[in-house]
Amino acid sequence: MCTQFVKNAVTACAAAFAALSLCAGAVSAEEYDGGFFVFDDEKMSLTITGAIPDSIFDYNDVFDKRQTQAQRMLNNSKGKIKTLTAAEGAAAPSNCGSLFYGFSGLTSVDLSKLDTSSVTNMSNMFGECASLTAIDLSSFDTSKVTDMSEMFSGCTSLERAELTGFDTSKVKRSYRMFCECSSLKSLDLKGFTSGAAVSMNSMFDGCTSLVSLDISGLGTPDPGMMSYFFEDCISLESLTLPKGFTVKADMSLPNTAGWKGGSSEGSVSGDGEYAEFVSEGGEYLSLAAVMKYDLNGDGIVNRADLYAVAHHLMNRKAYKAAYDLNSDDKTDIKDVIIEKLNVM
Repeated sequence: MCTQFVKNAVTACAAAFAALSLCAGAVSAEEYDGGFFVFDDEKMSLTITGAIPDSIFDYNDVFDKRQTQAQRMLNNSKGKIKTLTAAEGAAAPSNCGSLFYGFSGLTSVDLSKLDTSSVTNMSNMFGECASLTAIDLSSFDTSKVTDMSEMFSGCTSLERAELTGFDTSKVKRSYRMFCECSSLKSLDLKGFTSGAAVSMNSMFDGCTSLVSLDISGLGTPDPGMMSYFFEDCISLESLTLPKGFTVKADMSLPNTAGWKGGSSEGSVSGDGEYAEFVSEGGEYLSLAAVMKYDLNGDGIVNRADLYAVAHHLMNRKAYKAAYDLNSDDKTDIKDVIIEKLNVM
């Protein structure tokens, strides 16, 4: 269900990168758009050194004769940059839409010194940065941002995203924000709110490796603007929700064996393909994930299961896949510890 809208993004990113893209060959900042970046062709690094003006968006047609030289070089250079940093005095334009879109070779980002206090649009800002494995944007000032749609869409190698400083109180659009982030394991978004939201569709669509998600600060957004919210989150085991948060079938939260949480002892999510329930607040656990720790098959996870794996280890019995709780192809003390944590 996740569509990247590549054709639309190309035009936007070309404009956004008027001053940020160079082809091979070191060029001084003064030669391009007022001196607010430095490109090192040996290290393949780009450093933002000043305030990027909003005027770079004056050029809307990638084939327009009015393009700057940097714009013409965009498509030949953006995939080569590996490192992106910001120096003291660096500032982002108000429209950061597609600003780093398509930096497919980017592996390292440090924008802790980038002033984002004037930014209103971060849509597709890091879209299709397919080599990026980790990003820390906790220093970003997002208090004026209204659009975060597709911000990390297509970041297929991204495993960790630190966004704890984000202020989403004015964000209207966050649809497909993490779409196809298929390597993400966990996300702590408890600082995210949804008071201004009008579209959150497919926000986590395609996050196939996501195991843990905390959206406990999101409030009670209208499910009608959250279609396919959890589409293909097939690995999700832990979901921390605010009280009153409504999970509807068209939000596509995989139900498998059901979800346990709140005051109920059993499944709260119905027996359909997709879960449906109203949160009492707190953590909800996938029963399919919980029951993998039910090693003796009695329907509950207790000390008897802990004894089973410990006894198996102490008696040096042959490998048993059911007791390999950390999937390292052996049964050892680590598996005992994992079982103990789940019993407790």
